[in-house]
Amino acid sequence: MLKKLAILVAAASLATPALAAPAEARDNWLGQAQEINKIQIGKRDPSARRMMIKSGTTPANRTVSYPVRLEAGKFYGFMADCDYECNEAKLTLTQNGQEIESFSQAENSSPMFSLRANRTGEYKLNYTITDCEKDRCAYSVEVYKGNREYDMNF
Repeated sequence: MLKKLAILVAAASLATPALAAPAEARDNWLGQAQEINKIQIGKRDPSARRMMIKSGTTPANRTVSYPVRLEAGKFYGFMADCDYECNEAKLTLTQNGQEIESFSQAENSSPMFSLRANRTGEYKLNYTITDCEKDRCAYSVEVYKGNREYDMNF
């Protein structure tokens, strides 16, 4: 999230007065994070398309799951973001109950990973906010599909 926040602050400082940027950034962080994700994935693979975006609120340590169909040989980018009261989150892709890929790191509220699907089929994308300072934290989960491997360091 720190890299995304730095990009957001830089963009906001160019587009708005300095005093307005932090409050505006805070009020619409998830929308801005989604736009950053879209731009960064597009830089890595211009053919990539967002195939899923979900959002909601959840308390800490409750997993939300979304079905996603993947095609063998295609490249996918999976990412999630949560609001400013979220300090840590985990994103996991499973198939038939077995973990395929995951991202969980201390003090990271924007987990992301990429993979090339080995087989076509139904998968489940699981998202858990493991540290939320409120009763519920807002989040968004996105999946992109493309033709090239993604470097997910943004």
